[in-house]
Amino acid sequence: MRITLVVPSFNLGGGELVTVRLAAELAREPSNEVTVICLFEPTPGLVLDEALAARVNVLSLDKQPGFDFFLLFKLARALRRSRPEVLHTHLGAFRYSVLSAMVCRVRKKCHTIHTMPLQDVSLTPRLLSYLAFSVLGWTPIVLSSVAREEFSRAYGRVPSVVSNGVAAAQHDSTG
Repeated sequence: MRITLVVPSFNLGGGELVTVRLAAELAREPSNEVTVICLFEPTPGLVLDEALAARVNVLSLDKQPGFDFFLLFKLARALRRSRPEVLHTHLGAFRYSVLSAMVCRVRKKCHTIHTMPLQDVSLTPRLLSYLAFSVLGWTPIVLSSVAREEFSRAYGRVPSVVSNGVAAAQHDSTG
């Protein structure tokens, strides 16, 4: 299966580590072809080292500071190149990925929300999230039952819960 994960950066942070470690785990299955797209130029360090050690394809799109209009085109080109059967976005990469995934006709799309669903979300990104989760077929994933409740109240849809930092064998899908 061709799986593409998109993350804003390889800076040392929880969301970045979760993304790269998920990619590494997915890449252990020989039939999976895993690509991680980093919007900014990768910062040398632990996260990038783990991505490279996991034998996943790493693409960098060299995002410019602030809103980068041209990144929409770069991301669409990268998605055409990786041809994902599943697209999984993390953190702020979601905002750029919604339109690019639509243009590239990616069928299976999910986004992991690493914070409380309404934290740091202004009106425009919230409208984009509403459209993506309610109309465009994106599957939301949250990391706690508390986040699931907030998401459900905000968007009228119950997201999947993957307990943050819990191994898959210990995972309880009810949150």
